[in-house]
Amino acid sequence: MRTRRSDSVFGRDFDFFNSGKTVCFVEFGYPCAHGIAGHRTADKQGITVVGLAYAVTVYRHVGNIELKYIINFNLNHPFDVIVPQNRKFYNALCRKTTENIIKHIAFSALVCYNYFNFGEVTDMIRVTIFNEFMHEQTDEKVREIYPHGIHSEIADFLRSDEISVRTVTEYDENQNLVPNCGITDELLDETDVIIWWGHLHHNEVPDEVAKKIHDRVLRGMGAIFLHSAHHSKPFKSLMGTTCNLKWRDDEKERLWIINPTHPIMQGIDGEYFDLEQEEMYGERFDIPNPDDVLMIGTYGSHEVFRSACTWQRGLGKVFYLQPGHEAYPTYRNENIRKIIKNAVRWAHSEYKVSELVCPHYEKQDF
Repeated sequence: MRTRRSDSVFGRDFDFFNSGKTVCFVEFGYPCAHGIAGHRTADKQGITVVGLAYAVTVYRHVGNIELKYIINFNLNHPFDVIVPQNRKFYNALCRKTTENIIKHIAFSALVCYNYFNFGEVTDMIRVTIFNEFMHEQTDEKVREIYPHGIHSEIADFLRSDEISVRTVTEYDENQNLVPNCGITDELLDETDVIIWWGHLHHNEVPDEVAKKIHDRVLRGMGAIFLHSAHHSKPFKSLMGTTCNLKWRDDEKERLWIINPTHPIMQGIDGEYFDLEQEEMYGERFDIPNPDDVLMIGTYGSHEVFRSACTWQRGLGKVFYLQPGHEAYPTYRNENIRKIIKNAVRWAHSEYKVSELVCPHYEKQDF
């Protein structure tokens, strides 16, 4: 959510609620110092907002706690408003207010000194998906499976009320290289978790882009690397090893769940599940020891592979998932989809820093 504050607009008229817009103009009031931000309970919290003289109850579930907000619209105090300062609670209020209340409020233009543009609600997990997007354009078999690209397939099953998704590609629809793969500082500023799929064109990814990804992970961004992204520049940089392995096309794979209590594995039933067609990846996989190994893949010729691994790198979480060869419909498998969704939630962190520093620290007496 982005907020906007204006200079004094005394004397201006505003058309507060044009049809189809979700814009609300409010004024901070003195009571906001003891507003909802400090009370993460199910208690009633009084909120006075410019508007009509009646109350509306807003519910928001956070974990197992049901939060109840009582919004009191009171024309006698047109500029008093208690606004939750914590982003999640603020967004909960904004969403319900803009979607369920504001569209039905009609009153004449009022004088406001400061205003907020609620715009997009961003307590959602913001995911960016990177894909080479070359196989889908040059290989008919792959195009039949993923006609709009692997990135679109993953984006479609991830999008929800909880997760927002944008995609970037290394190549555009004319098979031209996209400058910097479409990955800018502004994009990364608005990315909580990045998902990376690459195969034959790792070297065309600029070193500067790989460095940006590495830096953002250390600062708290989550990263999920899929299948042959084990050889991508960002993954190899984060691992510090060659990330080499054995491989062979067209095998049946059995994925054994060896860490069923991990958050990424929640909702996956049984001891294993099978993929009828997948590319064989075999050990030795040249990676640093994972923090957790979640699945081991086995194949017909007795190869084994650490198919799902996690690491902490700086402030960021990293997940690698082996299944996902472009020639097979792996990303339509419900277990694979569930694992990726869970991994997005696991990799997401509210805590990030704007830069990596090693500050000199003055001695303090205690």
